[in-house]
Amino acid sequence: MSNNWILITEQLPPFNELVALINIKRAQSDPAGDYPVAYIGHLSKFGDMYWSIMGERGTCLDYFTHWAALPPFPKEFMDRFDQEKETNI
Repeated sequence: MSNNWILITEQLPPFNELVALINIKRAQSDPAGDYPVAYIGHLSKFGDMYWSIMGERGTCLDYFTHWAALPPFPKEFMDRFDQEKETNI
């Protein structure tokens, strides 16, 4: 299995592209142990660059340590999404 996580200090994703984000220095604890918490968001810029995370205010770039591209959405979802988009035009 390949490791597709990219250090944010080495490379940022394109603006407005949804990516997975983690901070390996912060962990969530439960009875099974500690694990990093992943978020989905995108890089934005309004003056300064920041992470846009659903349900959150803009998050500073240094809050996360790594990002990874998301896999493609399932074909069934994209087909439905395309159909809905066509009916709303």
